[in-house]
Amino acid sequence: VVLGLAAGLLAPAPTRALTAEQYSQLTYNQVKGSALANRCPTVESQGASVPVKSGAKLTNMCFEPKSWAVEAQTDKGTEFVTTKLLTRQTYTLAFINGELSANPIIFKEDDGIHTLPTTVQLPDGEYVPFLFSVKSLVAKGDGSEFKPGFTWGGEFEVPSYRTGAFLDPKGRGMYSGYDQAVALPALQADGKEGQEE
Repeated sequence: VVLGLAAGLLAPAPTRALTAEQYSQLTYNQVKGSALANRCPTVESQGASVPVKSGAKLTNMCFEPKSWAVEAQTDKGTEFVTTKLLTRQTYTLAFINGELSANPIIFKEDDGIHTLPTTVQLPDGEYVPFLFSVKSLVAKGDGSEFKPGFTWGGEFEVPSYRTGAFLDPKGRGMYSGYDQAVALPALQADGKEGQEE
């Protein structure tokens, strides 16, 4: 009990979210090592709504997930389970831009840092590497204005972290074949394979 209490007292406080204006006033040394570089700015609202006109653009949008769920086999069948984030330096997608249309609000992503390699861990310890992506996202929401509590969403494919061109340490892969169980042959300094017998 004492050890747990001591660990709780010594743990660093979570990094608080800042507005974009507060970010712009920080120096490099204030951000360095503070975990602020991987946080999205928060949006402060005084209860006002922002009407959306068709043809408008949404710029510098940022996505910072608070939790990750992966579809996995459990005792109850296939369901989404909460995971633990392992790649703490790369999970925020930033500078996302896209077109807006109104009634209903539809956002179509067309530019930005929209893909990052991410790894999460399932409760049973299995690692799940994937590309966190919102590339070509089409998000829809009800109404014609942004206001507190507004929600929207859309579907999109998350590509595999390891594509068909990925080679394992033994040089096997989807395109090169998995039937070879030998490592890639090393070359000698003169560029010739192997040694003379």
